[in-house]
Amino acid sequence: MLYADIRALVIDDKHFSRMTTVRLLRAMGIRKVAEAADGASGLEAYATHWPHVVICVPEMKPVDGIVFMQTLLAEKKHLVRVAPVIFLSDDAGETLVAQARALGVSGFLRKPISMASLRRQVDFALERTGDLYGEWAVQDEAPPLAATASLTYQLSL
Repeated sequence: MLYADIRALVIDDKHFSRMTTVRLLRAMGIRKVAEAADGASGLEAYATHWPHVVICVPEMKPVDGIVFMQTLLAEKKHLVRVAPVIFLSDDAGETLVAQARALGVSGFLRKPISMASLRRQVDFALERTGDLYGEWAVQDEAPPLAATASLTYQLSL
């Protein structure tokens, strides 16, 4: 798997923050990045872009990241697979982290993010889910089985 093969979706209502995340993803080598300004437009972008990973802010208006996740999970029966979602927030309070865990969020990043922390979370999410849509070319090295079987929840602060 190469980053160039990955499709990402960034959902953030703050333009500057969204642009920063998009720039970091592109600097990592992820070229196919869709953007959305709230959870509702994020659901539309998800349906057209079919991302491998989603970076989403949980606290937005009018439709927040929690509702985005709940809706995505409710529609799971209609989807081939649900891409991992990484929450990106200013607030890493216990309540929000507990909600994120309950929803099955893949990871949690606290703003401001660094390239290293974003890469760690994206790698973890992709290793855990593998090739969601069966479209990646066979590579010389497969991801380690221990990484794909891991169901641990990472919190990067």
